[in-house]
Amino acid sequence: SSNNGTDDSVDTGVTCDVEAAYTVRIEISSTFIPTYYINGALVATGAALRTGQDLIPHIAIESTGGAASKAFTIHSMKISRNP
Repeated sequence: SSNNGTDDSVDTGVTCDVEAAYTVRIEISSTFIPTYYINGALVATGAALRTGQDLIPHIAIESTGGAASKAFTIHSMKISRNP
């Protein structure tokens, strides 16, 4: 995540299978705390966002071995706001 000019990375410990599909969800609480889920399991909690800050999601693959290129397909992205 990136918050107020500070970037933060978290190793979720999730090992990806190239043949599997994954669901990634980010929820922002009423107190602006982001929580991150992979396949329904909570994998990280971020620092509180600033009030009124835009959420700009980024999705990437990090490879820890080899220089081979990686690719993935995003089937859908939905952003909504609960009143």
